[in-house]
Amino acid sequence: PAYKQEDYQSKEVSALSFDEKQIPISIIAHQDVDLSRPNPLLLMPYGVSDGFLESAFSVQRISLLERGVVFATCQVRGIDGPQWFLQDWELGIPLSVSDFTACIDQLLLLGYTNTNKFAIAGEGVQGMLIATMVNKHPEKFVVASVRNPLTDIADLFIKDQTQSSLGDKDKL
Repeated sequence: PAYKQEDYQSKEVSALSFDEKQIPISIIAHQDVDLSRPNPLLLMPYGVSDGFLESAFSVQRISLLERGVVFATCQVRGIDGPQWFLQDWELGIPLSVSDFTACIDQLLLLGYTNTNKFAIAGEGVQGMLIATMVNKHPEKFVVASVRNPLTDIADLFIKDQTQSSLGDKDKL
């Protein structure tokens, strides 16, 4: 189908993290989707460390929207690079995890979705955040997609061309 901007609706909401910081959440859905009731929703973080989520036009996202899936992104802290990393260590907790958890909770509270229709996804550094969420809060969603070779140890051993930031993979 041809893309027509008027076929989609968008909203901006925010979540309050544990330290009173507002975490922005951008939501987009097809006009036919009733956002006042729970819908399938895919949440992706951006801003984690030096990670990057391209906000440009995406055929894959449009395909999801056409099928009634709500797409949301949240700007967890981490976009600030080294200062964020140091603040993380000073507080003793990963801000990206607390921010992302607050965003999940807010989307559930606002009724955009429920735990049976909630999916989270990330790649690269964001994938590490998603993997952490799978371990810390698996009850909050039903699907988690992680695209990060460091979360797939078998992949490190199978693909000789894989370059790992872990260094020598023989030491794993």
